Amino acid sequence: MRRRDDPQVVAWFAKVADDLETSERLLKDAPHLAAVIQFHSQQAAEKTLKALLTALDVPVPKTHDLDVLVTQLLPHAPELATVRDAASWLAPFAVDSRYPSFVQPDANPEATARQALEYARSVLEAVETLLSRGVSTEDDEA
Repeated sequence: MRRRDDPQVVAWFAKVADDLETSERLLKDAPHLAAVIQFHSQQAAEKTLKALLTALDVPVPKTHDLDVLVTQLLPHAPELATVRDAASWLAPFAVDSRYPSFVQPDANPEATARQALEYARSVLEAVETLLSRGVSTEDDEA
């Protein structure tokens, strides 16, 4: 397993921080941009999961599907089952929030944006907890 301060892991978390900051600032200053907040929140969760894959030396797939990423991580970090629902809820925002043909009517887009940011933070918190405790790959245990 790589350390949390490994340059590749740090690079993923820097991108996570950018996406979270973007979502937080937009929610505060431009909540009408809910779709953009949702997209960046999904991106933060995606990059968080990819940071954990990198830390575990597990190949990072070229996918935006959070369900795929969580499923790939569960054998290494079963504790991530706690964020599976949050990841599944965020997953559609990788595409849906960016294209008008996919946007569904939302009675309260600002509330949806707030929820997206909260879920992204919950994924980050779960991964940070795992990394602080030290997760190991099957190879590390052998």
